[in-house]
Amino acid sequence: MGNFGVPADLSDDEIVEGLYFWRNRLRHFASEGDTDAEEEARAALEQFTSEAQRRGLH
Repeated sequence: MGNFGVPADLSDDEIVEGLYFWRNRLRHFASEGDTDAEEEARAALEQFTSEAQRRGLH
């Protein structure tokens, strides 16, 4: 998960920061056509989104 670790172990602020980070990375990889990195970023974003929703942050 990049620099963030496991979403369940992070603070609310780190979850929100991770959401922004992975959304930006996903856009970047998509624009570059890097499908492998795009898939990894999408998976990480999904994990952060799920954790944010579980906590009521998103």
